[in-house]
Amino acid sequence: KIIYTKNSELERLEFTLGKLDYYKSQDIKVSLPTDFEVTTSLDRLRVIVDSEYPNNKALKAKDEISKSWVLHRDEISVYLGSMPFRKIGLINLQLTQYGTAGSYNAKTNTIIINTNFGVDLLSILVHELTHIVVEARIVKKFNLEHQQKENLVKWLITSSPALASFIEVPAKDPIKAPQKEVLRELKLLGYSSL
Repeated sequence: KIIYTKNSELERLEFTLGKLDYYKSQDIKVSLPTDFEVTTSLDRLRVIVDSEYPNNKALKAKDEISKSWVLHRDEISVYLGSMPFRKIGLINLQLTQYGTAGSYNAKTNTIIINTNFGVDLLSILVHELTHIVVEARIVKKFNLEHQQKENLVKWLITSSPALASFIEVPAKDPIKAPQKEVLRELKLLGYSSL
């Protein structure tokens, strides 16, 4: 199910504003409204969201993601099936023009993709799907920090022959193999790409 509503945009913007300090501390790029200032009131944010909704990129993204998914769902299924972690049921996909390039909520199976980043949308979707899959069995178990978690996801994606021909993995830092204890756990769990 693909969601893109004025309400979801306002919720995403409020969520993003609540985490601005964290994003700055982690050097994470975010997209904010054109007329935004830190002191902008909630009423003013509603007016801004009203004026920027609907966003043509987000409307086009619905079709783009649907077509890309149909084209590559078999390869993505092979990739996800190769991981001995949580199996994913239905996903709620929320499109936005605010916040980070992508994010996820593993409890609700929700993936949020920002259409303003100029990154392949299917690549963001696969990246966030990978986060959901490894969250409980690896990330929480080993208490991985943000950069370790991002590196693990990028490493898993780039290690997959099923995804090599169509998934983009932007990396400002080199992608390294995960920590030894994480690799050992992946091997114990039977991860097939090791």
